[in-house]
Amino acid sequence: MGIGHPEYASTMYLLGKVLSQQGKDAEALIEESIRILEESGLGESPTCIQRMRYLSTGISPKLLGARGVAGE
Repeated sequence: MGIGHPEYASTMYLLGKVLSQQGKDAEALIEESIRILEESGLGESPTCIQRMRYLSTGISPKLLGARGVAGE
């Protein structure tokens, strides 16, 4: 198992989720985990789609709020 392995990508994704829940920027970690899955031929897998969904719904509202767009 190495840096480009799907299990490595899972660790990056879980770390990104924890950091995101702590209010820290984790977008790069989650994007990298998606990239690894795509390069491993798993870009259309349920796992990859779940991560893409989390990236779009789990982090974006925080970023929009930081820009003053959400709710204003």
